Amino acid sequence: MRNDDDELTYEDARDQYVLQTRRNFEENLKKLDLYDEKSRCYIVSATNMYSLIKSAESGQPRENDKAIDEEQLLADLVEATFDRRYKEALSGEPQRSLSVRNRNRSEVVRSSPR
Repeated sequence: MRNDDDELTYEDARDQYVLQTRRNFEENLKKLDLYDEKSRCYIVSATNMYSLIKSAESGQPRENDKAIDEEQLLADLVEATFDRRYKEALSGEPQRSLSVRNRNRSEVVRSSPR
């Protein structure tokens, strides 16, 4: 007995998987009242992330490109890191002060005897 899934190509099956996963992610967030328009579901593989980073370091192209959201996740992480660490400094606006916990910890570290 054959069903429609038996005739799917790899690309079709992959697209269906991505669509269903993202839809499920959104539904689960909405059920828990955690959904936000900015919510993003990244579908990644640790193996593909490792391959992406190693190929970027070496400048060599990746051998098998079955990545789904690995490149977008990496780009978003770099952008968020830049925004948090450097954007305020470059804009000339005052930077956020340390949190109370970090401030207290810094004071303890500085005041400890050597």
